[in-house]
Amino acid sequence: MGTRDPKCTEAGCRFIAVPDQDVCIRHGGVVQVRPVGTAPMDHMPLCGATRRDGGLCRQPRMKGATRCRIHGGSTPQVRRKAQEVVAQSIIEQNARYYGRPRSISAVDALTEELHRAQGHVDWLGTQLAARPQDANLLAVYAAERGHLAKLADAMVRAKVDDRRTVLTEQMIEGLDLALTRSLQELGHDPNSPVVRKVVARHLRGISGPGRSPEVTAMDAEVVSDYSLPEPVPF
Repeated sequence: MGTRDPKCTEAGCRFIAVPDQDVCIRHGGVVQVRPVGTAPMDHMPLCGATRRDGGLCRQPRMKGATRCRIHGGSTPQVRRKAQEVVAQSIIEQNARYYGRPRSISAVDALTEELHRAQGHVDWLGTQLAARPQDANLLAVYAAERGHLAKLADAMVRAKVDDRRTVLTEQMIEGLDLALTRSLQELGHDPNSPVVRKVVARHLRGISGPGRSPEVTAMDAEVVSDYSLPEPVPF
């Protein structure tokens, strides 16, 4: 039979002595560090369990566990728990990218979804051709086609609304420029409170009850308390 490891000579100590020394690490023993290769170990989470000689275990932990394989990391229950921890970590890592805000216009978002839906319909169509009696596949195919039709309708409406918004902005800019130049040619200051009040009154009359918001032309008369300038002879 082999000899037992020598105990630390300090009174009451329960750890074994460091080889070729009389005391454990807790009482001054020094362990010679053995080289383990050229790979750096400082970036790896270490076990940290207490060794028999009183020192801390410097072995890498099992993936997903808090201990190395020697200190319980390889037991069945610890390995099952480690697998759950690893799976949860992967889910949390992927969740950081799920639903991340991205700047996109409504038209572009509809375009992307329209392309995806068309791809789904095309793939389901090929599958249905091979399995025409599959009722579940047929139901999914019909649902995807309905989704595609709704997207196409929303896409058309979005483009029409977008085009209408651009035209409305251009009309407002043109109307503002025409009013400003007309008032200047008539000798009025467009920023005068009196002029602004008169123009605002006529604009309210155009957009009042019973009037269409898409009126493209109007007949208006500029009224001012100031006399018009006399014509200049040429």
